[in-house]
Amino acid sequence: MGERKLQIALYWGAGCGGCDVAVLDTNEFILDVAALADIRLWPIAVDGKYRDVEAMADLELDLTLFNGAVRNSENEHIACLLRQKSKLLVAFGSCAYMGGIPGLANLVTKEEIYDCAYLHNPSIEPGNTTVPLARTSVNGYSLDIPRFYRRVYKLDDVVDVDYYLPGCPPAADQVKAVLGVIASGAVPPKGSVVGAGDRALCDDCTRAKTEKKVKEFKRPWQIMADPETCLLEQGDPVLGAGHSLGVRGALPDERHPLPGVLRAAAGSSRSRSKAAFGGDLDHRQQGPGRDRHDPRGPTRLHRLRLPLRPPGLSLTKERPAMTRLITIDPITRLEGHGKIEVFLDDEGVVQDTFFQIPELRGFERFVVGRPIEELPRLVTRICGVCPASHHMASAKAVDGCFGGEVAPLAVKLRDMYYNAHYMHSHIAHFYALAAPDFVMGPDADPAERNILGVVGKVGLEIGGAVIKARGQAQEIQRIIGGRSTQDIWCLPGGVAKGLKPEELEQIKPMARELHDFALFSLQLFRDVVLGNHGYVELILNGPYTLNVQNMGLVDEANAPDFYDGQVRVVDFEGNELYRYESRAYADYVAEHVESWSYLKFPYLKKRGWKGFVEGIDTSIYCATPLARLNVADRMATSKAQEAFEEMFSTLGGHPCRALLAQHWARLVEMVQNSEALLAYCDDPEITGDAFRVIPQEITGEGVGIVEAMRGTLTHHYTCDDRAICTSANLIVGTTNNNAPIQMVTKKVAQAMIKPGVEPDQGVLNMIEMGFRAFDPCYSCATHTLPGEMPLELIVWREGEVWRRVTRNC
Repeated sequence: MGERKLQIALYWGAGCGGCDVAVLDTNEFILDVAALADIRLWPIAVDGKYRDVEAMADLELDLTLFNGAVRNSENEHIACLLRQKSKLLVAFGSCAYMGGIPGLANLVTKEEIYDCAYLHNPSIEPGNTTVPLARTSVNGYSLDIPRFYRRVYKLDDVVDVDYYLPGCPPAADQVKAVLGVIASGAVPPKGSVVGAGDRALCDDCTRAKTEKKVKEFKRPWQIMADPETCLLEQGDPVLGAGHSLGVRGALPDERHPLPGVLRAAAGSSRSRSKAAFGGDLDHRQQGPGRDRHDPRGPTRLHRLRLPLRPPGLSLTKERPAMTRLITIDPITRLEGHGKIEVFLDDEGVVQDTFFQIPELRGFERFVVGRPIEELPRLVTRICGVCPASHHMASAKAVDGCFGGEVAPLAVKLRDMYYNAHYMHSHIAHFYALAAPDFVMGPDADPAERNILGVVGKVGLEIGGAVIKARGQAQEIQRIIGGRSTQDIWCLPGGVAKGLKPEELEQIKPMARELHDFALFSLQLFRDVVLGNHGYVELILNGPYTLNVQNMGLVDEANAPDFYDGQVRVVDFEGNELYRYESRAYADYVAEHVESWSYLKFPYLKKRGWKGFVEGIDTSIYCATPLARLNVADRMATSKAQEAFEEMFSTLGGHPCRALLAQHWARLVEMVQNSEALLAYCDDPEITGDAFRVIPQEITGEGVGIVEAMRGTLTHHYTCDDRAICTSANLIVGTTNNNAPIQMVTKKVAQAMIKPGVEPDQGVLNMIEMGFRAFDPCYSCATHTLPGEMPLELIVWREGEVWRRVTRNC
């Protein structure tokens, strides 16, 4: 390929974002990618839009890594578009390859998921009958969200795929392998499954295997597994015999030279047969009716392949004429899918703005009927960016279903793990998602307004320190819990493994370096942001402010407690409104529904839904890093307390309404996280072996609440006397903030878009900065699958179709 840089794209369909984290987990290799390739589309990290892809020549992209399954018409459209523009298209990760965990939605109907999400759950607005619609009209404005198909499809059900990378998520080595071999041109045969070993997990397991037989099957919550003996022989029905070793089994003994790694495993050429969850398993939904496979499919697919041209945005560099609609699609540098529609009058004055979420899944329904102890492993696939948050909240809810007893050491280990997870996530958001707006400037060239641009500006030394610190936080999680993404560690009553003394010695130097890095990040914020008068003015006096209430978890001293504690709500003047235990959440929070978005709007139930309004009486609240510090009276550690006092003194007092201060609040939290890690490293009990108690009863209901990085996260489960899940309800951190995000997006648009002046990309990016302050995770927020169900009524007369009536089909 000579000196020409590779042109690559990364995209997510119906997935969790964990595959994108796998790319970030390549750590320093990401800097090699910057020299190797131009990243033309990657919604989580760079600011490319759909219109940029549409403007490309066919086959202009050398490689696209497509993760996530195909759940709706937007997923399919972008899959077709990227196929058209790409020389090589890779099904990246289990969801694109086989349907993955989201494919479990094929085991239930859309109607069942709809009923669970919108009509019958403990937190839905009392008396609600409103549902989101694929097309609706609000105040005279027509709004659309993608049409959801009857089932989940794997990527090669929709388009031709060149290679398949399994894994949930793929290992970082696999990502390196793909990019390296594409650069070398030494590609394997088309259709190959790459990076997978041809040996089973059991083949290389070091546990002792003696009896070669199973006397009795036990569920994981019923036994305390011997760490040295074969799990299958202990009665735990593990699937090691049916799972390949993955990339590590395919790698040579030496440290994986890139061109030599990407190879097909023996006999791994991908057939076109139907996969487990991407094929014909969905027998309950395969009757008559239109989905992707309708008689007019070819015509519809042709329409899907046409460019998505957002009204008001030109595909050329020429200044477009003033229009009445501006669409920002997709919004970028966040986890998940979303778009912003800005409506103008004839004079160019902003009349209304809608922040819409088009991507949904079905976890609350398809976990029903599964063993309750499986849920902490399944729900991590709601979000691969903050899987530990769901893992911890789910584990606490499951603990409650078994009486709530948890080994005290397990509580410490979970909290230690969670503090490391907080640091990984805050580092990723601050440096990769938020920093480009401040370091590069909000109106910088979108091609440079990303993490690679930040590294180029601040220098490789600082960029390398950022990458190293995030990698260390991930490694601490791996050492403690066995994995850093898609956790499988927590069990009822505790955790599956403890922390060994030699493992603690590995963690200690990394924890010290992370503490230094947290303090360094605070100083960098002072220098880059607070040292710029324009940025300070934007934070304090710009349109990024809201008079709404605040929510967060606190301990008995009203200091932030991310893993445990009580929920506290204060108003924007600092007055406490409510304080409650997790089991009482449904008495205090309800979810409102609007027809133009698939995402619900939580509010304070005792005040009732009052609309998208600010003021001391509003029922809308924020649940964010800044909200957590607004709710707290102090921090739990000394250095964090110093940073807390400095922050609010600079901002003019406590609490604070300036939403861009969220980024500062994250750094203050990071200091507490790092100090907590150091304290656990000095705890003489942390390497003990009493890390689990066996449940003695099934009580049938549990609620788990933790502070996810993006807000208060609630999991509520019930189960029967066999510990089989009978219901699940989730209120996710980003969902809590849906109403404030809608409000601030409109507020910023009205302030930034001037009548008679066509907004440039810098102005549009400043609108996006409004939601980006929240670090929204729409992978999390779209765990449910609501919407008005497609309906087709066919009337037959004398053997022929006489009349056809459709809705949302």
